[in-house]
Amino acid sequence: MPVTPKRTRNIRNGFGLPPRMSLSTIVQALIHPAWATGYLANGGLPKLGNWQPYAPHGASALEIAHVFTRETPDPTQTLKDIADVRARWKGRMLVKGVLHPDDAVAMLGLGVDGIWISNHGGRQLDRIVPCIDMLRAIRAAVGKDATLVIDSGIRRGADIAIARCLGADFAFIGRVTLYATAAAGEAGATRVVDPLAQELDLVMGQIGCANVNQLCSDNLHDLGR
Repeated sequence: MPVTPKRTRNIRNGFGLPPRMSLSTIVQALIHPAWATGYLANGGLPKLGNWQPYAPHGASALEIAHVFTRETPDPTQTLKDIADVRARWKGRMLVKGVLHPDDAVAMLGLGVDGIWISNHGGRQLDRIVPCIDMLRAIRAAVGKDATLVIDSGIRRGADIAIARCLGADFAFIGRVTLYATAAAGEAGATRVVDPLAQELDLVMGQIGCANVNQLCSDNLHDLGR
């Protein structure tokens, strides 16, 4: 994002740096002793591992978080920055946060390996276009061979099926697994992923698709509306 948005939910809940321990937070910790014990046993506030190398040696989790907030967002970023990263990074590279067909084409022109359609779950700009509404146009712009993945709004197995039908190679989920992992660790993430897989399997069975590669626009009603 070029600028930091006004996140009303965060303001209302007092979520910021440093974290504020409200009465509600304390009560929640007290009534979940197993979670609170695990949280403290694992070091408390987690560190942003990707940013830790850029913080002073031995920096605390809060100090690392402040480094992150000082450096991002950066309103000066341009396509040249993408080209510079592409020149330095020899591995596979996807660009996340693309929502316009022209931007997707421009990114691929710089040599990236794929496009990640995302509006960050609507947390940044609450009037932003839904990713699913842009998927078909972006697929048409980049062609059938380009790698195209999507997130934001994927909540049920049917959402994954629709994304595939509209041209996505892969659908990511973030908020659901984030909450589940915070609550119950790896077991929590598995608990929300497994039902998605089961729902996707049921949807494919109901529309007569034996595997995800058979999901296509023919399975959608009134695609041109």
